Amino acid sequence: MEKTNELAKGAYVVIGCLQSDAGKKLNGGKGIILNNPTVADGVARYPVLFYATKNASGALAALNPTANKKIKAENISPDPQPPAENSLLSEVVQRECVKAQSGQAAAVQNAVFWLELYHKACPDNFGVATTYANFLRNAGRPLEAFDVIKVRQTR
Repeated sequence: MEKTNELAKGAYVVIGCLQSDAGKKLNGGKGIILNNPTVADGVARYPVLFYATKNASGALAALNPTANKKIKAENISPDPQPPAENSLLSEVVQRECVKAQSGQAAAVQNAVFWLELYHKACPDNFGVATTYANFLRNAGRPLEAFDVIKVRQTR
């Protein structure tokens, strides 16, 4: 019988011990955080979306590497807090926004993803909300961009 561990919708999780298919440590071995994954018993595969983890004191810390290329259920744990204002997330967002200035559709969509994650984590950051809305508009999603600004104005 297959056991499924479904985390709460919108929950952030820390995934550790991850390597690429080539055996290289992904993101320097720091791990990744995914929003709302479903984890089957045994092994699950995920794309790399966001890297960060916290140690017992709440500071960002590197994870131990592993020879396994897959993510095992025991390497996944709920993160009690979303990735709020932290320099690691901010650096990733800035880097992806710079890449998106190339105008390539994939780069713009990637920037939109990161901005959405950051906007959810830090909804009161006006600069991020504005940048997110602009990227949505430039990605051909003006109604979503309008919704972001509308929500921002009601705060």
